[in-house]
Amino acid sequence: MGALLKGGALSIYGDFLFADETEHGRGAFATLLGPVAGLAEETVALTWGNALQAAKGEETDFGAELVRFAKGNTPGLSAAINLWYTRAAVDHLLIHDLQEAASPGYLRRMENRARNEFGTEYWWAPGGSPLMDSGETLGPERAPDFEAAVTERN
Repeated sequence: MGALLKGGALSIYGDFLFADETEHGRGAFATLLGPVAGLAEETVALTWGNALQAAKGEETDFGAELVRFAKGNTPGLSAAINLWYTRAAVDHLLIHDLQEAASPGYLRRMENRARNEFGTEYWWAPGGSPLMDSGETLGPERAPDFEAAVTERN
């Protein structure tokens, strides 16, 4: 059963049965109702969700989340980022700069979350655009870890 869930063999039905949200961050109900309900859910999470975080005194990443929302809902751009061979280029040349400018420290928090919650490291760290004057390299610092992709972590 674990292999079925992790491998995605149950598709969207596995998300409905065993997860709070789909791999795209949408709830099961919004996914069933279609794209308009999904857009409404994203809009509420962006506005109301950040307002609740701010009211609790928690740090919000409203600017970076707004960039991600626009990225997914902008005609043409959303098509370019959904192609596996253009996604990384668009993210590293444009989106990461915008997210960092809108919410300073967002990329560092994104990396820390991946490390702490999922036990993973980026093979091509966020940022590194030639537009950023940070001294970072443009490309990945290492090759992907193919062994980690095919072995089970405890």
